[in-house]
Amino acid sequence: MDASNYPYISALAAQTAKEMSADELAFQRKRYPDLNNEEWKMLVQQVDGRIRMQRKLPELTSIQGIIFPPRINMEQCSSEVTAQYKARLIQALDVCQLLDLTGGFGIDFLYMSRGLQKATYVERNDHLAAIVQYNLGLTGSHAHCDVFCEEAEAFLQQFTFAAIGGGKRLIYLDPARRSETGGKVVRIEDCQPDVTALLPTLLAKSDYVLLKLSPMLDLTAAIRTLGGIWQTHIVAASGEVKEVLLLHDKNQTAAQITAADPTQDLLFTFTGEEEAEAQENLCMATIEEGDYLYEPHAALLKAGAFRVLCKRYGVAKLAANTHIYHSETMHNDFPGRIFRVEQAQANMRDLEGIQANIICRNYGMSAEALKKRLHAKDGGTTYLLAATTRQSTPKGLSAKPALFLCKRMK
Repeated sequence: MDASNYPYISALAAQTAKEMSADELAFQRKRYPDLNNEEWKMLVQQVDGRIRMQRKLPELTSIQGIIFPPRINMEQCSSEVTAQYKARLIQALDVCQLLDLTGGFGIDFLYMSRGLQKATYVERNDHLAAIVQYNLGLTGSHAHCDVFCEEAEAFLQQFTFAAIGGGKRLIYLDPARRSETGGKVVRIEDCQPDVTALLPTLLAKSDYVLLKLSPMLDLTAAIRTLGGIWQTHIVAASGEVKEVLLLHDKNQTAAQITAADPTQDLLFTFTGEEEAEAQENLCMATIEEGDYLYEPHAALLKAGAFRVLCKRYGVAKLAANTHIYHSETMHNDFPGRIFRVEQAQANMRDLEGIQANIICRNYGMSAEALKKRLHAKDGGTTYLLAATTRQSTPKGLSAKPALFLCKRMK
């Protein structure tokens, strides 16, 4: 559809979205006889996007005239929270020029390019590229941006950053994590475009290379395949890990790891060496009522911050493979959820029919399985934490499952 029709369709969608959902609209074709079939499909797409993106992209949704792409592109795009994180990251790096080789819906580009001297967006899909070029014109702050519809590999070969400014140059890629047949891939070399093949050129033409990867991708294998030193950023929102960022800086000497959740004020940085050198402090004491148990934020677990938590916060792991921590006094600054033990070593038979929020860590069964076993009800203020612990026996210390009734403190 011609971009000249975008303003009318967007305005109509904004009004329609107040009255009905996209699914309801799909049965109302006769109400819009003036729209041709292409315009009708676009209207349904815009109502769907406007409703779906209100929470994920509140700022973009509020812009008058904005156009949304097909649903699959909206599902794959970054959220406003994670895009803003990347924007703050490159601002701290003193970046003045940006090349985004896998533009997509352009959410990351929209935020990362703000305030830069020059930014270039590249996308192989002509429909997406046209939407992004139109949307950038609505923001009033992206006159310094260029949009190209080309293959990333071909564009990179002929591209040269402009000789302007004294800041740094960054190339950003979010490679597609599906094969040509539509199946998910787990190796970075199987993503498209193949970053491993482009890497020498990427490094030669920029000061920084920033990659966005899925949390499902094998991170250790990816870094090993890429070679060199990469900073790792595990980015979460509302307690859930959303994406993994790998940053290559020509001047860095240590592989720094950061776990972040902007919605929960989490910013935890460490190195692999610090984690390896930290002592694994295992819980030797008997856990009693009034003690505290700690569940690390999901981003910390994904980042591999296990021993370093013992070192920094003076807590002890319940067992070698149980990522729940213990202390007799409360450490309020611990990065995660904190529970006060109300009943230690609870008996399963006494918990029949309990109403509680169930958490299982290295327990031998899932939270859902334990819920069925106990005929438990969800919700309430009580937490039932099930985990494998180290306990004293006549033969010494051994790993045993345990149940703790808790109250959440943080």
